[in-house]
Order: sequence, then structure tokens, then C-alpha cells
Amino acid sequence: MYSPVRIESLSKRRINKISAWQSSAATSDDDKNNLFVWGTGIFGMLPRPKQIRTQERLIDVKVGGAFMALVEEQGSVMVWGANQNGEIGLGAHTEPCVAPRTLETISNKAVSAVAVGSCFAFAIG
Repeated sequence: MYSPVRIESLSKRRINKISAWQSSAATSDDDKNNLFVWGTGIFGMLPRPKQIRTQERLIDVKVGGAFMALVEEQGSVMVWGANQNGEIGLGAHTEPCVAPRTLETISNKAVSAVAVGSCFAFAIG
């Protein structure tokens, strides 16, 4: 049986968003330009949180089956992950995407939130 463990590298941060799926997790702090990801699968083995700075303030983050999606303050959506079924919305591109990439197909929309599942995503605007 597993027990909860404090993540020391995040213990002094005020966490305002968290999302998890299977063996991956993501969270953001009050700085709102800091995204922290950890787990297995999407980026290989990340036993400790890896910091990713976003261009704009982060307003939403979700973890799907083997991918992640985030929404920045101006409504742009960034996606990355395994992309085995095209779930990150990059068209015919089905190669893994290991760094956040703007979802160009809806770049002219003001997205306010994302919702994800095992191999699909929705944007709400």
C-alpha cells in the first residue's frame, strides 16, 4: 500500500491548480507562470517535479491519458504528450510532442478551460 508523501520542492509554493491521471500529475503555483509536471509516461520518468515556465499566466491545466493541455491567460491552448491517437489536436501529426506547443487550430478562439479524458480533449471558450 502507498502512503502520501510531501513533495519538498513544492512545499514552499502556494499551489492553485492540480491535475492527475494514472501515473502523471501537473500543478501550478501562485506565480501562475510556473507549471510543474512529474510522473511516468509523457516525459519518461520524472520522479520529481520538473518546472516549465509558460509565456503567459496559466489559468487551467489538465492531464489526460498520456498528454497534457494548459490554457494561458489570453486564451491560447498549449498541448503535449504521447499523441498516439491524435489526442493533442495537431492534425495528421501523430508523433510524440515532448514540449508544450500552441494548438494552432483554435488559436483565434478565447479559450477559458480545457477538459480531457484518456484520449480526447475539449476546449471551452
